[in-house]
Amino acid sequence: MVVAACGSSSDEGGPAVVADQPVVEATDDAQGEEPTDLLPEDAAVLDELRELGEDLDQPRVIEHFLIFTDEASATAASEESELLGCNSEILAPVPEDPDGWLLLCTIDVIASDDVVAILRDSLEEIAVRHGGIYDGWGSPLN
Repeated sequence: MVVAACGSSSDEGGPAVVADQPVVEATDDAQGEEPTDLLPEDAAVLDELRELGEDLDQPRVIEHFLIFTDEASATAASEESELLGCNSEILAPVPEDPDGWLLLCTIDVIASDDVVAILRDSLEEIAVRHGGIYDGWGSPLN
C-alpha cells in the first residue's frame, strides 16, 4: 500500500534506493529566500502516514511522479533530479496519457515537513523547467 499526495500512487514492490546519496538540506538559502511552506495536501499525507502508525522519524522511501511529453525532456529532468539525491526511472507511456513519459523519482529520507516541502518545490521546478508537470508523491508503508 502506498499513501500518496495528488492522487498518485504505485502498488509495485519497493524501488531500489541508495540511502547514501545527497539529501536535500532543510535550511534557508544563503540569499535570504523565504523557506518553502508545506502544502495542505502534503500535510494531509504526512498526517495519514502517522495515523497508520508509520514512524516518520525514520528514513523512508518517497516516490515523486513527474510527467513529460517526450523522452528527451524526461531524460533531462531525470539527470537533474539525481543531483538532489533521487534515483530516477523513466516509464513510458503513462496509461492515462499514451503520449506521456512518467519519471519516477525515489529518495530515502526522513519525511519531515521541511524535507517534503523542499523536495516537492525542487521537483516541481525541475518538471516546469523541462516542460513537464509534477504529479504528486507517495510513500509505501513500512
